[in-house]
Amino acid sequence: MQASANTNRLRRRQLELLFRENIPLLTLLGAIVGAVTALVVALFRYLIELAVTLFLPISNHETFEQLPVDGRLLLVIIGLLILYLIQRPLNRNQRQTGVGHVLSMLQKNDGHMPIGNWLNQFFSTCVALVSGLSVGREGPAVHLGAGIGSQLGERLDTPKSSIRILLAAGAASAIAATFNTPLAGVLFAMEVILFEYLIAGFIPIIAAAVTATAVTQWLYGDAPLVALPSITNLDEPLALSFILVGVVVGCASAAHIYFAGWLVRQTSSWRLWQKFAVILLATIAAAIWLPELMGTGSDTLALAIDGQLLFGLLLAIAVGKLLLSSITVCLGVPGGLIGPTLLIGACLGAACAVVASWLGVAHSAAAMAIVGMTAMMGATLFAPLAALSATIELTSSTTIIWPAMLAIVIANLISRYVFQQRSIFQQIARAQGIEVATGKLQQAVNQISVLKLTSQSFKQVARVSRISEIQKACDGYWIIAFDELEQRLLDAKALCSTLEDELSSDNIQPDSFIDLFDYCRADASIGKINGNANLAQALTELRRHNHSGLMVNLPYGQPGLITRKRISDYLSNPEEV
Repeated sequence: MQASANTNRLRRRQLELLFRENIPLLTLLGAIVGAVTALVVALFRYLIELAVTLFLPISNHETFEQLPVDGRLLLVIIGLLILYLIQRPLNRNQRQTGVGHVLSMLQKNDGHMPIGNWLNQFFSTCVALVSGLSVGREGPAVHLGAGIGSQLGERLDTPKSSIRILLAAGAASAIAATFNTPLAGVLFAMEVILFEYLIAGFIPIIAAAVTATAVTQWLYGDAPLVALPSITNLDEPLALSFILVGVVVGCASAAHIYFAGWLVRQTSSWRLWQKFAVILLATIAAAIWLPELMGTGSDTLALAIDGQLLFGLLLAIAVGKLLLSSITVCLGVPGGLIGPTLLIGACLGAACAVVASWLGVAHSAAAMAIVGMTAMMGATLFAPLAALSATIELTSSTTIIWPAMLAIVIANLISRYVFQQRSIFQQIARAQGIEVATGKLQQAVNQISVLKLTSQSFKQVARVSRISEIQKACDGYWIIAFDELEQRLLDAKALCSTLEDELSSDNIQPDSFIDLFDYCRADASIGKINGNANLAQALTELRRHNHSGLMVNLPYGQPGLITRKRISDYLSNPEEV
């Protein structure tokens, strides 16, 4: 009995800490998420490099151009066949992966990430990258990190608002571990995953990103996965060149986003074999005529920044990568779009440098390629600060800030306001029938636990009771009248005022019995909800059944009560509730 009591007290203490959104505890959990994510991303990277070393006669995991044509074709065919065999037994929901899947799970499933999708992402992306398919590794890494944060939150039975923070911490850790850019990871989580900057979430997410970076540097050193040259001496006369980059990249970003959404809509009713057949044909064409499109393209990215690619080839790679990566990912291969987006932007920036040289405009080829990469990421993902900070961290240079900001602003304005495009992940989710909430109110109700507004200031009274007994229960805010079938909610002060009026008119006596249901409004019914739910779930339940309140089932002690009025008052003026 003593051991059981101690266990209950420990459990109660743990839940109290979590329910109060204890920042030190969430920070500790964030650091754990960061460490585990970094180890998983390192394993992910190691398996890809090991497979390439063992089975492919190329210098690294990106130089597929070194393979003969028949070798590239065989590699693509075998890789797609393995992926088809992996995907075929899975249903449509189990095949969902990547950043889009993370957003849909936040929207539809309160941040719960199924383990089956997580495993599919891990192993299928390894196969896709080793076989040279045109996908990125960053999006899959985000899914893996978000899944780790979600699973930890689920195992500890944390509130949904805390699961959201841990999920975002995992996403930040993945970007930090992949690029060796902790600040970019934090901003990515805020801009792409949560769509807002949470003061309460900053510290746990920063802890996760820092821990992930530390573990990654311990394993691989401090060299970033994508090494960019440091840029110096950028003067104001170069502004015209960077404006050109912003305009071109903004149009390309809008085209990329639109094409990805269009593909998902047009192929939603296709069978899996039909989708893979199109992917096979498109990738075979690339393997024969433009092998630079294979893989994530980090080797080609370096060549574009170094100015070693001709104008025609730069345009061919940019357009081809946009088409091929969209086809590959949107038609069902578990992979990411962030890496291909960087290559597209770099090639467009380098192409703009060639045009600037033809026009006699001052330019810097390397800087324009890097700025193009930054602007493309910022406009396509709608993550301008994440893109900017990633560039600063990767170049170890502050000189690049003003041209990158200039191009980012122009590209985002063109993509978002001229062409009316959303983030590519939102566009894909929308094409799948999922509306990702980005409004301030919706974000608020998603991140706040019902426990924040749960009260135990109520008394439960039998439906038919003496007036004198009812008056004794009027010292709370609410009275819950109940019988064997249902419960109804009454305002304690309003009820007692009505009873006093009736007593003073001698219509009833204090020892008289009354039916409390006769004093209830039509919408006075009460439902139930779990204590780990958020306000969005509570509002959905209230509206669906036209309830006035919900009994909150707590894992300890008496149940609590959350009312429609209390939620409304809080959203109207949170400081006074």
